[in-house]
Amino acid sequence: MAGQNKATVRTKLRSALAHKRAADTLLTAIVGTQNAWNAIIAKLAADTPGALDTNYAATKSITSLFDADAASKAQHKQTLRKTVRSALANRMAADEICDALEEVQVAINALLVKLDAEAGVLNDTDYVDLLAVAPMVLTDRLTDGQHHSTLFNTVKSGLANEPLANDVLGALRALQLALNSQLALLDTSLLTGSAARAVAVLAIDAPSVA
Repeated sequence: MAGQNKATVRTKLRSALAHKRAADTLLTAIVGTQNAWNAIIAKLAADTPGALDTNYAATKSITSLFDADAASKAQHKQTLRKTVRSALANRMAADEICDALEEVQVAINALLVKLDAEAGVLNDTDYVDLLAVAPMVLTDRLTDGQHHSTLFNTVKSGLANEPLANDVLGALRALQLALNSQLALLDTSLLTGSAARAVAVLAIDAPSVA
């Protein structure tokens, strides 16, 4: 009974966005991408640079659960991007959240295709050059003006919940950093250490005291 009435990340985001379907879609997309990434990492960790599998794209590609421009099935047919913009009252911050997830998904799928194109031997040294993403900056001021608050503070204010903002932004940034770290490892033609690039999956339905 102790945790029965504690809010979860899911319930907190539903409340913050005032849009149940949008909140669920965004969280499903984040968690789905985290799980997909960890499955890719597990496959890489078990693979061999000189006898690389050639079925990465066929077996591990991500079906995007988050389309920034597709109309949602909600009653008013708003896009998820517009819903997040409205909830945060800040277009720049909302777009950075949406773009971060979309860019990671696109980069991961491109990585899988590139791995398959190695034709069994890990040789390419341009993974970072071609596929690295720019991680979110959560501590510095936004670059377009002196008086803008940080992305984190903007999202925290929009969601009216600091731990929730930390959960959502932290999950996305962890994916960005893990992807870039794995790309750097691949540029050395090594797979040893890949397992360390797995990310902690956001527990969206676990009771929270925050």
